[in-house]
Amino acid sequence: DFLFLSAADNYTEVYYLASGLVQKSLLRSSLSRLESDMAFPFLIRCHRSYLVNLHQVERVSGNAQGYKLNLKWGEYQIPVGRSLSEKVMELLKAR
Repeated sequence: DFLFLSAADNYTEVYYLASGLVQKSLLRSSLSRLESDMAFPFLIRCHRSYLVNLHQVERVSGNAQGYKLNLKWGEYQIPVGRSLSEKVMELLKAR
């Protein structure tokens, strides 16, 4: 059960559920490369450093100046980039 990806240079942290607990793994790959390899409609780029599973978003907080996606699991708040906020909000309303 994939939650989100978080990028830092050429490394990407993968957050996922295993036995009901949030786990984290580190991959030596860029976020762009993983995004192209994982072409699912519910996985979206919401920030230059984050790719999130829309099925795991519980609610959205903030405003157009800075939205945050709050996930069902854990206390994670994923930022939404201003240039991507309109697209992300449309996809969340459509699900």
